[in-house]
Amino acid sequence: MSSKTKIWDSFVENGEVSSAYGYRWRSAFGVDQLDVVLKKLTADSSSRHGVIMMWKPDEDLLKVQKNVPCPVMFTLNIIGGKLSTHLMIRSNDMILGNPTDIAGYALLTHILAQKLDVDVGTLTVSISNAHIYENHYEIAEELISRLSKTKRVDFYLPLDSYDRAVNLKDSLVDEIKAGFKNYLPGPSVGPIKIAL
Repeated sequence: MSSKTKIWDSFVENGEVSSAYGYRWRSAFGVDQLDVVLKKLTADSSSRHGVIMMWKPDEDLLKVQKNVPCPVMFTLNIIGGKLSTHLMIRSNDMILGNPTDIAGYALLTHILAQKLDVDVGTLTVSISNAHIYENHYEIAEELISRLSKTKRVDFYLPLDSYDRAVNLKDSLVDEIKAGFKNYLPGPSVGPIKIAL
């Protein structure tokens, strides 16, 4: 498991997280979807075939599993020289899942735009079922009571981020973290448990 994050540790089976998004993007369907989509968009920036699936009906619909993907697919489109992402989420925990998904897919959009040598467009998110678990109610009330002190966070993406990520360069994570300027997080709300 990664030394950078522990959030998925409880979902490890046989040394891997089969519902993890990177696994689904890169190998679960017998094709590296991300690589194919990048090649399509490089060859034809107007392509509407930039679709990445995470939902595997043979596993997620037919088998009872501990964890199935919440984001089920996303599309990538270059419009007006800008890469935009549309993320579709079947079920979204607004305290843990949503902030992680928004930040992660925003970062992914920046990384892919850099790889495609285009500007960053918009991230659009469609959620079929947005919810707050009962054990998160107090945390939600605390977060709602706070006002953001930062209106805009400046961000610098390290060069060659996509290729470095593919090649598992550990230093990339630290460089990405260092690339956030004027980010002023509020006080911790304490540990948040995943509701299973």
